[in-house]
Parts: sequence; structure tokens; C-alpha cells
Amino acid sequence: MSHVGFCRPALHAALELGAESFWEVIETLLTGTEQAFKVNLQRQLPVASDQEVQRCGRSINRSLCAALLDRRISPDELRDELRILFDGYASRIQA
Repeated sequence: MSHVGFCRPALHAALELGAESFWEVIETLLTGTEQAFKVNLQRQLPVASDQEVQRCGRSINRSLCAALLDRRISPDELRDELRILFDGYASRIQA
């Protein structure tokens, strides 16, 4: 959550520079975050298939993208959204 607050100004600056800069910044930010999330998900839910981990990782990426663009979202709101996503996938996988 703090990473989003730290990176948000860089993303907005990249937007002003143009689409190419924007996509470079967004790809860099999301790649590391997605990898870390996948590792944690697999640790907590070892029964999750690769497809389920990929799908959940992409959901997390979409939430992070929205948070990076929306200056009004607070760290608490983002944390709640990510927890809801994770809990939903965890419930579905364990069912």
C-alpha cells in the first residue's frame, strides 16, 4: 500500500510525458508486485493451481492500476480491496 503512494507521483508524471513513458512505468511497478503476490499466494494456498494464481495476480494488478491512477484512494481502502480479492480467491480455491 505504501508502494502505491510512493509510486503514484511517478506514474502521473509519466502520463504527462506520454503513453510510452506511462506504460514503461506501469509495467515496471506491476511486474514486481505481481511476482511478490504470487509467491505469497502459493505459500498460503499451496493447493492453488498455476492458473488460479495467475488469475488472482491479474486481479491484484487491476486493483493496483486503479489505485495508482485514483489519487483519492487511501491506503486503508486499497488494503481492504486487496484483502477482499485475496479472501475471495482463497475461499474459491479451498471450496
